[in-house]
Amino acid sequence: MSDDLQSVLTWLRSPEAIRQRCEMLYGAVLAGESPHFTVHEEQLAMAVDYVLAELQANYPDLAVPYHSRWRHFAAGGRERWAELAASLDSDPLERGRSAIELVIVSVLLDAGAGPDWHYHDPLCPQALVRSEGLAAASFDWYRHGGLSGLPEQPWRVDASVLQQLDPAALQDAFQVGPDNPLLGVDGRVQLLHRLGAAVAAQPEIFSAPSRLDTHPSSRPSSRPSARLGSLFDYLLQLAGPQ
Repeated sequence: MSDDLQSVLTWLRSPEAIRQRCEMLYGAVLAGESPHFTVHEEQLAMAVDYVLAELQANYPDLAVPYHSRWRHFAAGGRERWAELAASLDSDPLERGRSAIELVIVSVLLDAGAGPDWHYHDPLCPQALVRSEGLAAASFDWYRHGGLSGLPEQPWRVDASVLQQLDPAALQDAFQVGPDNPLLGVDGRVQLLHRLGAAVAAQPEIFSAPSRLDTHPSSRPSSRPSARLGSLFDYLLQLAGPQ
């Protein structure tokens, strides 16, 4: 990549460039040039008042928790990641690998579940729906080894498993049935197939060895060749000495 192109890309990713482009889009919508959106500025004050009232009612101390997939993992009042992290190997690198692959898979599976789907976590009093339910289901799938190619190492995501997934495996993990339909099962499986193919096709990134790959019961010939969590090792190498 040339220095000029790198400079352009760096600027396009900057907050200044994003704000400038947003202002351009906003102006175009106000001018009636967008076929997709309209803006009713006279409603802005009412929208602000509504948001403030909701914040004050739900978070009177204004300590609003951040919104992300990590908060979805705490749906139903259960801190799932904290539970899993406590069970993981004491090696912080292994926790990093597990964290990065868990959240990538879970986010990719977070598409509209449909109005009739729900997920029952036996440790939660209520059924979980929408993004929270999908997060809990994908978390349990990962935790129980559904995406691992090594039975003795359940907490990992291997490309070979992703590429061979069938819809029945996802349906079972997400408690799908005639009375609990989940939208887009085939599409979700195809997305994981493509993720697996991308991981397998880039050994320079995803084949970095992890300490658990030297588990005594894992013969070299039987170890999966590419692990999604190896992205953590690759990024760590790019960061350099810390």
